[in-house]
Amino acid sequence: MGLMIKREYHQDKLVRDGSEKITEVLPGAVKGIRAKWADSGRQNFSPNWVHGGVQEGWLSMGNGKIVMHTLDDGPDLLYSVIRTPGYYCCHCEQSLPDAGTIVEPGVTLGLKHVRDIHGSASSPDPCNPSGYRKEDHYSCLLDTEDVQNVTPEERARMEMQMRHDLSDKIRAKYGQGHGERPRKIVPFALQSKISALPPVKQADTRTKTTWWQKLRNRFLIAIPMLWILLRPFTTYADDFYVLCMADLVFNIAKGRSVELYIRVDTNDPANSALIVAAWNTTATDATIRDLDTVAAIEADVNTAEATNTGYARKVLTDADLAAAAPDDTNDRFDIDIPDQTWTAVATAPGAWTDLSINYDNDTTVGTDSAIVPMTWHDFAVTPDGSDITAQIAAAGFFRAS
Repeated sequence: MGLMIKREYHQDKLVRDGSEKITEVLPGAVKGIRAKWADSGRQNFSPNWVHGGVQEGWLSMGNGKIVMHTLDDGPDLLYSVIRTPGYYCCHCEQSLPDAGTIVEPGVTLGLKHVRDIHGSASSPDPCNPSGYRKEDHYSCLLDTEDVQNVTPEERARMEMQMRHDLSDKIRAKYGQGHGERPRKIVPFALQSKISALPPVKQADTRTKTTWWQKLRNRFLIAIPMLWILLRPFTTYADDFYVLCMADLVFNIAKGRSVELYIRVDTNDPANSALIVAAWNTTATDATIRDLDTVAAIEADVNTAEATNTGYARKVLTDADLAAAAPDDTNDRFDIDIPDQTWTAVATAPGAWTDLSINYDNDTTVGTDSAIVPMTWHDFAVTPDGSDITAQIAAAGFFRAS
C-alpha cells in the first residue's frame, strides 16, 4: 500500500540565486503532478497537504471524494474519503465533533459519550486510554483501477537506488569513502557522559601504571562496548528512533527558532503551529539549509515528502508544547516537543531519511509556501508496516547558546 507522486514546476516561477539555488517559489509555480504508483488500500492525507493541492490546482474535493489530477495520460487518482479530521470514539468509531468541549470540571463531551454509551469498558486503543481520539488526517481508499505505473521489478530497483543514495549521503556526511565499514556514531547523551569523564593521560613509560589508572582506562573502554552490546535494545528498540539535536538549522530560521516556538506556545497568532514532516532526500546539507519554505523543499529535485500509508504531518499547537524558559544556569535555551508516533506505516514507497520541524503562522491557510522550515534532523528509517516513533532527545530538538 502506498502512493508516490512528484510535483512538476514552471521553471520561470522558481526564483533562483546566482548559484541556481531556489530561493522563492512564486504563486502558480506548480504545473501539476505525476503519479509514480498508487496501490489499493487505505491512505492518510494531512489537511495542509490536501488544501495545498487544492490551491495549487491539481487536487479537488467534493461528494466525499478526493481527486488528484495527473499530468500522465492515465486516469486521475480518485479516493473515497472514509474519515475526515476530527474526534472519534475508539469503541464504536462514532464521530464526536465537539468531543473537546468541557461540559463539567474535568469532563469533556468525548469522555461523557464514552461513559454514557460504553460504561467502564477499557479503551480498545492503548494509545488513547480515555476511549476517544483525535485524527488529524483524511483517511481514504483508492477507487481508480490500473494506476500502478511501475512493475514490482521496477519498484524494487527504485527502492534499491533510494537506499544506495541514502547510504552515499551518510558516508559523505561522516567522512567515509564508498565501501568503507560504517563507523559507530555515539548518541548525543552518551557523548555528554563520556566527555564529562577525566581525560586519559599518556602513561609515563618510566613509571609503573597505578591500579587507579588501569581501572579508569578499562572503564572508559567498557562504556562504548556496553553501548554497542545494548544498542539493539535501547536506541532502536522495536520501532523507536532517537531524534537528537538539530542536524542543521535552516538559514531562514537562524536566530528565530526559539522565538517561533514561543509564538506557538503563547498562541500568538491563534492558529499558529509547529509542523513535523518526514522526507526522503539525497540533497546535501548545503542545499537543504538554503531553502526558505516547505514549498521550496518540495521543489528540490532530490527531495520528496513521505507518502507512505500511515504517514501524515504532525501539527503541534500550544496545547502540545511545554512552557519555554531560558536555562540561566547553563546560559542557553532548549526547546522541546513530545515524541511523535506514526501508526502502521506501510513499506511503500520506501525509506525516510530526515525530519523537519517547521513553523506555520496560520494552519487554516494550508499553504506550504507560507510554512517556514526551522530545523532538519537525520532520521534514517525503512518503514515495514509497524509503528514509527521519533523519540525526542532529553535536551530537546534545538538549543540556542
